[in-house]
Amino acid sequence: MNSRAAFAPDKDAPVLTAREIASFRRVKPLKAVDPSVVRKRLRMSQTAFAHVFGVSVRTVQEWEQRRRRPTGAARALLQVVDREPEAVRRAIGL
Repeated sequence: MNSRAAFAPDKDAPVLTAREIASFRRVKPLKAVDPSVVRKRLRMSQTAFAHVFGVSVRTVQEWEQRRRRPTGAARALLQVVDREPEAVRRAIGL
């Protein structure tokens, strides 16, 4: 592969004007959410919380003891649960 081909524009990507680029807004990073507070708000044990949200009990324990921090999708899910706990309860059948 030659270097020119490596930097060729993506044919599927639209070409944006300077005005369109200037109109983009910064995305605010997700705030840190305390998994223990979220879990207790849902009145769930660590085991139940881990099962419902698809993580290991060890992961929940490490989050709560601050040995690890939730990242990526887990952090986003905790944010949703923190902001809209009733909607999450309805969505997952709690």
